This record gives sequence, C-alpha cells and structure tokens, in this order.
Amino acid sequence: MSETADMRGGAEIHSGAEAGSGAGIRGEDEMRGEAEIHSEIETHGGTETLSEALGSQRRHVTILAASETGNSLEVAEQLLDAVAQFWSDIELVEAADYDTARLASEDILLMVTSTQGMGEPPYGAEQLHDYVMTCRDTPLDGVAFAVLGLGDSDYGDDFNRMARQFDKRYEQLGGRRLIEHGECDYDYEGTAAAWIDALLPVLRNELGVEGHGVEECSGEGHGIEGCSGELSSASGGEGWTQPQQSAADVAAAMPSASSPALPPSMPPAEAPQTAPALDTRSSLVRSVTIPSARAESSACATAGSMPSPGFAQPPKASAAASHAETNEYSAVLTSRTLLTALESDEQGSYKQGSDKQVFAIRLELADAGTDYQPGDMVAVRYVNSDEIMERLFSCAFPGQNARPQDTASVADVYETLRTSRDVTKNNLALMTRYAQIGGNTRLMELLTDEQQARDYGRTHPVTAIFEDYPAAFAPEQLLDVFTARNTRLYSISNAPSAGGRAIELTITAVRYRACGREYRGACTSYLVDAPIGTRISLSLVPNSRFHMPQNDATPMIMIALGSAIAPFRAFLQEREAVRKRAAAEPEPQPEPQESRIGDWLIFADRSPDEDFLYRDELEQWRDCGVLSRLDTVWSRHDGEFRRGEHIQDALPRLGDDLLQWLDSGAHMYLCGHGHAVLQSIEDALTRSLAAAHGRKHAVPGVVNASGFFGQAMRDLDLQWAEDYVNRLRADGRLHV
Repeated sequence: MSETADMRGGAEIHSGAEAGSGAGIRGEDEMRGEAEIHSEIETHGGTETLSEALGSQRRHVTILAASETGNSLEVAEQLLDAVAQFWSDIELVEAADYDTARLASEDILLMVTSTQGMGEPPYGAEQLHDYVMTCRDTPLDGVAFAVLGLGDSDYGDDFNRMARQFDKRYEQLGGRRLIEHGECDYDYEGTAAAWIDALLPVLRNELGVEGHGVEECSGEGHGIEGCSGELSSASGGEGWTQPQQSAADVAAAMPSASSPALPPSMPPAEAPQTAPALDTRSSLVRSVTIPSARAESSACATAGSMPSPGFAQPPKASAAASHAETNEYSAVLTSRTLLTALESDEQGSYKQGSDKQVFAIRLELADAGTDYQPGDMVAVRYVNSDEIMERLFSCAFPGQNARPQDTASVADVYETLRTSRDVTKNNLALMTRYAQIGGNTRLMELLTDEQQARDYGRTHPVTAIFEDYPAAFAPEQLLDVFTARNTRLYSISNAPSAGGRAIELTITAVRYRACGREYRGACTSYLVDAPIGTRISLSLVPNSRFHMPQNDATPMIMIALGSAIAPFRAFLQEREAVRKRAAAEPEPQPEPQESRIGDWLIFADRSPDEDFLYRDELEQWRDCGVLSRLDTVWSRHDGEFRRGEHIQDALPRLGDDLLQWLDSGAHMYLCGHGHAVLQSIEDALTRSLAAAHGRKHAVPGVVNASGFFGQAMRDLDLQWAEDYVNRLRADGRLHV
C-alpha cells in the first residue's frame, strides 16, 4: 500500500531540530516540571531529566511500526506515549522510512507489526523484512528488543507470521529479547495494551529507572483488566497472546471435563470483501520531536499510516482506540439494487432465482468528499439487529427477559453492545476472555488444545459458547468479553471519477446455518434491511497494495470471484474516465511508446443466468475497448464447449495467454473471499505458468514423457514458475 505525501497532509514524524515542541514526546524543559515522575536531579548547578542523569552513555529507544492500514501504527503510538512517561530519548519510525544501515547500532528496539495477505509484511515494510531475513553482516549483539504482532487467527498458519519471523530473526542475529513476542487477534486492543503493560516494568528495569516514581503496572494503566500476561517460553512460538493467565495455567488448576464434539463446518459469520483486510484500524500520525543525537536518521510517516480516517471509540474500549471520531464520515443510504437474478412465477410475481443475494449499495456522503483511489476500502460501522441482540442475551442469560429493560444499567449494556461492539465474530481471543471471566473449566480445557479451539471458533457462532460452556455473567461483564468494534471492511466498487460524492459497495447477504439455527451476517443484514435514507457511519481505508498501476498504459489481469468484482468495477470505471479525458484533449496526446495490450478480466461465479454481476457494464466495456478481453468461468453451468468448472480448473487452459501478458509487463490482481481460496488460486496460477513455460520451451520427446527426464523437466518448470511468481510479488506486480 503506498500512500502519497499529499494524503498525509503534513502529519509527519519529525526527528530533528524542534526540540521540546513535539506532541508525542515532551521536551526536556516540560518534563523537568514533573518531579513525581522524573525526580529532578541537581548536577553542575542545573537540573536534568532522570534519563539524562543516569550516565554518560544515554540509552536510546526506537519504536518501529510496520503498519498497512493504521492499527499497528496506532498501537506503536500508544507504546510511545507509555514509554515517554519516564524516558525522553525515544523515537517512533515507520518501517517504510527506516534506514536498515542503523539496525546494528540500535540500543533498544521495540517493534509493532501487522501481517498482511498470505503471511506477508505490510506494504512499505517489504524492504526491511527482506533485509532482516537475509542479512549476514548485521550482528545485533547488545541490542535489546521486543516484538508485538497484530493479525487475524482466521488466517491459520499465517496468523502473526511477521511477528514470529522478526522476533526469531532478531534473536538469531544476536539480539537480547526483553519479553516474549506478543500476538494480537482480530480484536487486538486489550491484548496489545496488556502486552505493553507487561513490557513497561521490564523496560524500566532495563533503563535503570525502576523505583523512581513511575507508576507501577496496573489494570488501569492501559484500559484492560490487568497487566499480567502469559508468555511462551520458546522463541518463534506462539508468543504472548492474551492478558491475564494462560488457558493452560488456568486449566491446570481446574477439574477436567470433556468438551462437545465439533459439528460440520460453517461459513464465517462475516468475511471481509477483499483479502488484504487484516490490519484495519486507521490512525493519525502525531508530530514527534526527538531530543537525541540519533534524530537525523528518523523520517516522515509514509506507507503504513493513514492520514485522517478514524473509527468511533466504543465505550470502555482500551487506550489503543483513543482517536477522535472527526474522520468518521456520515453517509446516507440512497439506493439498494439486487444484482443476482429474479425469476417470475406463474402468477407473475418475482422471486429470487439465485439462492445467493448480491446487492449494489449506494451511499451518498453527507459531510465530506471522496478522497480515495480505486482499490481502496471502507469500514462500515453497523448496528447489531434486535434479532442478533435478543439471541445473544437469551443465550447469555437463559430464562431471563431476552431484551433486558428492567434496570437502566442493563439497558445501557444492551445498547452499548448493540451500537458499538462486534458480538458475532468468534475467535480464540474472545473464547479466552469468556473462559477467564466466566470461569468455565471445560472451555479452559478446550483452550489448552489451540488447534481444536481454533476449529471450534471457526465452526461455532458466538452464542454457541454460552450454550456449550455455560457461565454466570453480570451483564456489564459482557463488555469485557466483546471488545471488538462493530465495523466491517468492503472494497469500494466505484471510481471517484464516476461516483461524485457517492460510494458504492457490492455485498453478498451473509446467511448460513450452524448448530441447527439460521444466522445472518451482522453488517450485511444491516445494509440490506436499513430503510432508504438511513444515515450510516463509515471510514475510508486506503488499500494501496491493491491500487492500479501508476502508468495508464500498463495492462492489468483481474481475477474476480463473485462479489469480489467490486474493486475491478472501480478500476474499469477509472480506465473509461481516462479514455474519455484523452478523447476530450484539444490536441490528442501521442500514444505511449510501449505497446498497450489492454486489460483482461476473468470473472468466476456459479451461473451466467443468475450470478453474472454487472453483466451489461462489463459487456459494454468489452465492446468499446475498455476491456480487451473478458473471460467468464461458471461452476454450476455447462456451456456449449465445456462443463462447469472452478477458476482453479480454468487457469491451465489460459496459461499460455497469462504468461504472454505477464511477460509484456501486466499487473495481476486476485480478489476473492477467504485466504484458503486465494491461496488455491495462486497455486493454480503457478502450476499454469509452469505448464505454459514448459510448452514454450518444449523439448520434443522429453517434456511430455512419463519417465525420469520428463518429470525432471516438469519439476524445473515448476521451480521456474514459483520464482516467477515471487518476482512478480517482489516487483509489486502481483496484488492479492
């Protein structure tokens, strides 16, 4: 994700001459006045801060933020604020701006990083990641470090991969770990704050300031229940994952009990509309002044930060979510169009033909312009339906009034959960909080087997926990169980040039059956059911990893699965606008020197009769030349020449053309729902390119042979294709 300087709007991390004026680090004159924290020390007739007086060799703390959409940067800012309470020689640097040449000379390095896509570093942190993972001449002897990761456990083995890799590699290079690395899940705020609370006393001891009046770690320090946290003992392992006691320790003190069997898999309660949706929080970058000799090596905020958009602060949320709502926009729902086909019955009434409902949603911005690029996303803040809330309360408090209104406090809890919390997404972090607060021994036993616990979270809705593992809760304790904010990410499906002040979304109404009950997605049902004219809050989320090529002549190959066509519709609207602007020029501009072969869309869904989303627009773009090529793949339809197939089955027959386009400089974009599906498509792409390469460089009688030499050649082709795809990714030409 690249975010341009004009988007930053001057909100930079300053690292030099303006000592004493920064908002993130207070100047030394200001700090001297806080005797209760800094204990003024008389030296040579003057006063100094404690960190200045502790010796001739000053200790320097670098906080390194590797962030894509702002979550990790915001947590890094929280860490900066906490450390700045007792140490002045500190700086916050974004990974995109970090000079790797200074790595070996760091003193104390604290890193906060997200994991993107399929276990990849955040945009802008690729160079740092490559350097750290491959360097041979950068010993970190004497460097103290600690790493915190933000991720989403729905991504399985890739969950927090960057935190694990950086933590392990820093140790391999000779670094000294201060505390075990932390791993935050989807609802990261409490775990991140707890990790910071666990780090602070260790850091104070490292800096020699323990006992100098700094407030001790407490449950109030960072907005969570306490400062204790469980750390893994092995480097590169699971790391520090949850506040309070670990599941294993708690379970060890409780009697054993069996856990219920897992039912068949169900779809997730609500999946983001694009793959790169792990690090979803946005952040403002504050000016920071560093009174340090190393100041000149810091730089400005770039790729990982967001200049303005923000999310609402839910009640009782942690300090990591402290930004104001000034950048949350208000929009009006102006239209909602069903895109999947309708059928008429014998009486002439219309009914849904497809059992999947996909809608085009149009939101008119009421108080802001549309400062975004094709490929960007929005975070919609939804309101949980009464159906969702009543089911939750009936499961949490069986036998009681499903919609509690008996006391003002219970009604307040109900309203807070309804309007500001995610009460539908189940994951390991939520189950751990539930078990610790409710004290259910059987759930604690389940949590000792992490894989089984993750499987349970993926296959059970939140309400099933209350039924399978009953616990006694006071109503207000639900606010400590459900800490995640009520937002969902969607790709924007119109270009700014085509939408005016409107933002359009393409959403699939999420409906599924689990544990014998029907469930609906919280945000999609909100958007589908809300009356026209409803005001909806949203934030723009830059997604620069998925932006169009800067050169309009660069060809694109776009592979879309169902409603994941959303960003490509915006791409094609932008291409059409470029063509119209060029045609309107009084003197036509000369064609670019490079040959432009156009843009190619491969759209996959179930049936052309029911699920051909935006069919008229796509065919018009093909006919007028905006699209050079349009291919469709239908999984539940037998065409004239082929039976139904999935995109993974179709790529081999397209392999020769794909290789030709990529060799011509095309960028490739993959957009679908679910990590596993996207990984499967990328694997199929690699195999297709390998086969195409083999055909292109065929040796008669060898490549098609079934013997040793034929297999050896195919293995070489596959290795070539894997390297080819890796080069595409490294060059920024493969966007997932």
